[in-house]
Amino acid sequence: MCKGKYLQTAQAAEKMLELLELLAAGGDRPRIGELADRLGVKRREALLLLVVLENRALLCWDEQNRVYRPAPKAGELVRRCLARPGMQAAETGTRTIKTSRATGSKKVRGEARRAAAGA
Repeated sequence: MCKGKYLQTAQAAEKMLELLELLAAGGDRPRIGELADRLGVKRREALLLLVVLENRALLCWDEQNRVYRPAPKAGELVRRCLARPGMQAAETGTRTIKTSRATGSKKVRGEARRAAAGA
């Protein structure tokens, strides 16, 4: 029973990160329904993700263009992460970083970090 809740939490976190990546990429002005389609979730779930990110000040609503955009806090969070020892914004390609598990590692794309830093 608890395993199912952990899985749901992990899936929600994954969708939230995907949503941030979509919005950070810029380009077109996707509507909530379009974002939901890209994420593979219902419109209501996409809206909930947007509201959570807005409440955490990671997104803001641009009334003039009628679109959600990454907020300054998102850029500050990325800058703080990149300022840590071993992380540099100018890196290219991929590098391996340790995850929270002693035996795990994760590939991080340099372009994804740079895109988020531009937020």
